[in-house]
Amino acid sequence: MNNNESEPISLGIIVNFRRQTVEGLTITSEPTAIAPSTPLPITVQNATIIGFYNRYGSDGSISETKGSISRVTGVLSATELFAKQTDKRPLLWRKYFLKCRPAQQMF
Repeated sequence: MNNNESEPISLGIIVNFRRQTVEGLTITSEPTAIAPSTPLPITVQNATIIGFYNRYGSDGSISETKGSISRVTGVLSATELFAKQTDKRPLLWRKYFLKCRPAQQMF
């Protein structure tokens, strides 16, 4: 896929208020590999927005994911960046813009 193109995707996003995490977004460990979903800590929570952020560094690389979910519109907007620590030039950059809908509680 060209970097300037977008494609439709379907993800199961879980906002876990008890654990204060957002789950379901993939975290890039390398530009060509995607690791399983890692819970992202909730950093902001109020009546209108849920914000999340995580930064992970290892083996000379940085993976950073940040975003928010509007509690009013259901829109999730997030960016994911993978870069080498030496020059911080992005090797991979992804932007998510998703329309979320609430699911039924299972308990």
